[in-house]
Amino acid sequence: MKSIFLFLSRMRQYFKKSNGIFLVFLIGGMLNSILVAYCYGNLVPVVTNRNMGGRTYQEYVISFASTPPSREAVRQLQESPLVQACIFTSGQISSDHIIYTYDADYPLEIRKGTGNFTDPYQVIVPSRESRGIGKTVILGSNLFEIVGVSDFSWYFISEQAFEQIGGFNSISKIRVYSAGREVDGNDRVESLIKELFPHATIGGANDQRIRDANDSPVILKLIGIQTFLSVVSFTFLLQYILSSLRKENVVCLILGASKARTAVFVFRDAFVLSFGVNVLGLLTHRLLYDPVFRELNLYTHITYSYQDYCMLLFALTMFSVIAAIPVVLKEVLSTPMAAKRRNLC
Repeated sequence: MKSIFLFLSRMRQYFKKSNGIFLVFLIGGMLNSILVAYCYGNLVPVVTNRNMGGRTYQEYVISFASTPPSREAVRQLQESPLVQACIFTSGQISSDHIIYTYDADYPLEIRKGTGNFTDPYQVIVPSRESRGIGKTVILGSNLFEIVGVSDFSWYFISEQAFEQIGGFNSISKIRVYSAGREVDGNDRVESLIKELFPHATIGGANDQRIRDANDSPVILKLIGIQTFLSVVSFTFLLQYILSSLRKENVVCLILGASKARTAVFVFRDAFVLSFGVNVLGLLTHRLLYDPVFRELNLYTHITYSYQDYCMLLFALTMFSVIAAIPVVLKEVLSTPMAAKRRNLC
């Protein structure tokens, strides 16, 4: 019980003796925790793709020089069990935009909005498009409502709209996606394409993956370095806060407390301050995620689990404690004589 009262007393004195710096440390640490959580969710493929499957595809690009494919051959391609998704384009629809049909099984990352069309004349636009969701854009001579934003440089419309504006009568390119090489076997897919479109030019098969999860360890390391550097930048504030009780620490040494015991007190204070700030920052991110931070995400489907927050809290606190070790040692190694020379006693 005495240890608890001593700890609470030290916390109160930290705030009273350096309240301005204490508040800066509190706000800065919380913002840093929120920034780390944002980077973790938006940049690490394992987290970003959590609700997208992270599947591997084989891509085949079928080009038609002059004669477009028959509607029957296209239908057979779409209905084949070897094919996961097909998207079509026609150069005659618009000279200003590259337009493809949209397939729900196509590996498309939706940044904002949705890929679910409720009306034939809706479109998913590239991120460079200046008009946002709910606005309209003219493709060729047709008006489309924007319902989603993707990472691709193409415009995606429904097959129904593509057919109504004559797209299937002037197909210039088909992109075919099969499941992974180990599942379907690429030779069978390519044989099917050659059988249905004997005069077409076939490119592929190329591996396509939704933001390759193999990149996750590298990105996590980069985020870890960024986190550690940002934590170190706040260490001088922690040093200022801890030094506000330097006189009390020296008095403890004079009265017979060992340096090891005094180090435990100071290290405990540094740990609790860092841990508390990180908890408040991550808690703020969690509570305000739906109304605020979800809108700031690069992708709307990103979700955070409690395991994610626990891992982030552990990493942030660990980095904070490592960065605080030199500060704690500096405070504890002050001898009474050194304190007297600095007029602390």
